[in-house]
Amino acid sequence: MNYSEAIQFLYDLRLFGLKFGLENTRHLAALAGQPQEKLRFIHVAGTNGKGSTCAMLENIYRAAGLRVGLFTSPHLVSFAERIQVNRQWIAPQDVARLVEEMKSASVFSGNGEACPTFFEVVTVMALKYFAEQRCDLVVWETGLGGRLDATNIVTPLCSVITNVQFDHQQWLGNTLPEIAREKAGIIKDRVPVITGAEDAGALQVITETAQRHHAPLTIVTPSDALAIGHYEIALAGQHQRMNAAVAVRTAQILQANIPLPESALRRGLKETQWAGRCQLIQRDNGQTALLDGAHNPAGAHSLANAWRREFPGKNCALILGIMRDKDCEAICHVLAPLAQRIFLAAIGSERSADPLMLVDHCRWANPSASITVCRNLADAFAKAANEPLLVVTGSLYFVGEALEWLGVVPPSLERALNEYGTTPAPEMSIRAVTFDVGGTLIEPWPSVGDLYSQVAERHGLRVSPAILNQRFAAAWKAKKNFAYRRSDWSDLVDQTFAGLGAARNGAGFFSELYEQFTEATSWRVYDDVRPCLERLRQNGIKLGAISNWDERLRPLLKALELDQYFDVVVVSAEAGHHKPAPEIFRAAARQLKTPPCAILHVGDSQGEDFEGARAAGFQSVLLSRGKNGGRNGAIASLADLELRPANHTPPPNSEGDAVIFLNSFDHNGRSH
Repeated sequence: MNYSEAIQFLYDLRLFGLKFGLENTRHLAALAGQPQEKLRFIHVAGTNGKGSTCAMLENIYRAAGLRVGLFTSPHLVSFAERIQVNRQWIAPQDVARLVEEMKSASVFSGNGEACPTFFEVVTVMALKYFAEQRCDLVVWETGLGGRLDATNIVTPLCSVITNVQFDHQQWLGNTLPEIAREKAGIIKDRVPVITGAEDAGALQVITETAQRHHAPLTIVTPSDALAIGHYEIALAGQHQRMNAAVAVRTAQILQANIPLPESALRRGLKETQWAGRCQLIQRDNGQTALLDGAHNPAGAHSLANAWRREFPGKNCALILGIMRDKDCEAICHVLAPLAQRIFLAAIGSERSADPLMLVDHCRWANPSASITVCRNLADAFAKAANEPLLVVTGSLYFVGEALEWLGVVPPSLERALNEYGTTPAPEMSIRAVTFDVGGTLIEPWPSVGDLYSQVAERHGLRVSPAILNQRFAAAWKAKKNFAYRRSDWSDLVDQTFAGLGAARNGAGFFSELYEQFTEATSWRVYDDVRPCLERLRQNGIKLGAISNWDERLRPLLKALELDQYFDVVVVSAEAGHHKPAPEIFRAAARQLKTPPCAILHVGDSQGEDFEGARAAGFQSVLLSRGKNGGRNGAIASLADLELRPANHTPPPNSEGDAVIFLNSFDHNGRSH
């Protein structure tokens, strides 16, 4: 198994969604030899700040000379961010090896109820890796909640609950005491507990849980954050002082277990880096961009306070993208007053909120602001190009996109691993459309048989086009291991002409036939193609072609004057993969710099196009021309690929283009 195959396996585990409970994780850990029993942990839960707190703790103990494992989620760009040792991401070969070992576990029965989820598998992968790496300490962040989170199979040196705020109410509860009860589930018998929670109801739950477990409880207060004012803290924002106070108190309580010099505390806090949290980026054009993953109301308040403290009296332009399962209204109400110009964009995620739905929330909070609805993040950056100060926020996923777009990190297609499941939104914002070529955009003209017949006649052999069409179709159907090389085409021609005469053996016969298909006169562009491509381009949709063919495709597209429409052309002979392999679709996604879930693929083959694209995470629709057009959910023409705006009208004072949507399709290709 290679890295790409390992990532695909992890993508496939999203089919099993999000589950709560420890049975699967315990079973996987047992199959792995109970690696958690060889490790020491600091277990960190909380609504906000747990990632930053984990980063500080890791840096503090690493500064003391320990070998420290770090397990966090979600990742901003690369899956490997989740599993680090001394801040070095897990290597691709280790990901591939560990996934293969996990895949071989007998628990993978194919039963959706029994099969482990993505997070359960990754949790045990991390445990195995940290044990192999002989980590002295593992800073261990919960995924969601705590009580039933997969990370909760460990017994730590101490349990940390950074704070309790509103988020993920659909899973954790609708009140802060209910949410606190889930997070307090990480408290173990006689294991110290440190919390920065402030809400009285949440604190009561944490206190009662600690008392039941005879676990010594330390409550960190805002006054403790002021008391560490003599420490220099690298992470920006007053809220990070509270996180730092929690980290410092944790280290002090663990002194008996892990002695720590004062110098390690100072150096650790001073040098901590944590991407996407009030991260300032100075661009070459002089623009300053602040990136923050605030994705709930409390996080938005922390960001707003940090901005006012770091840039007092200065207005910024705001680029905002939010997931639809978050409290969009509250987030907009907190952040919109920061800016006089607001750019609302769709996130490249299945869970993205429709930017048009955010307009009214922002307008209510800041009536004087100029509000622009953008197609995507790239469009927002383009429209905000002249703004001196930018804040990009609303989601860690969105910040990951921004880091890629700004060139801070290499592009990746792994952010979609953060999704809870694979069900797309009823209306998914499409940022790019890819097309199959032969049978979708063009067809041999008048037919393959006619072209074969013309060349054969020039070499002294007369065979009717109808017969050659039949023989070619039979040879094509019988082909095996066809790799679209010149030799494969030669074999196909031999099979087509077998027993018909010697023309195919004549000098230059195959070469002439091969080159015939590079001629524009040998092909017809379907009447609906150019209008469709022009319409998509006008609406700012990126376009790509994905074809199982060879070096003849690019000159042919140029001869047909179709090359001008495409941002990307991926040819199987060049890519080293051919449809339906997911790799060829992912190659197109990488070149388009667009998440697979935001790309629609259109083609005429059920297996190569419709199913192949979906296996790669694309949306897809089957094109069935002629008498079968429109049957079984397929579209009959590219004219049926309707572009339409979402069912919202931007307010009169809003600026910019409407977000463009395509009809989405269910797994049978039917339009919703």
